[in-house]
Amino acid sequence: MTNWHGIIGPKGLPKEVVDRLSRDLNEVLKSEELKRLLASDGLEPAGGAPADFAAVLKAEVANWKRVAEQSRVKID
Repeated sequence: MTNWHGIIGPKGLPKEVVDRLSRDLNEVLKSEELKRLLASDGLEPAGGAPADFAAVLKAEVANWKRVAEQSRVKID
């Protein structure tokens, strides 16, 4: 199991806004100050394109769905 963090906007967010946020956030993630701060919590920045993060989310949902089904988790 791994831990990750990401930023998700509301459905229908204009592509121009998504692109700008992605560009700006990826730039911030290059900051040595932020890298040190994250490292102090055992984290490391990854960044990437919105499509990359969408693929991560899709894979995570599929994985945890499989885990829930195999372990027969039920919601009360």
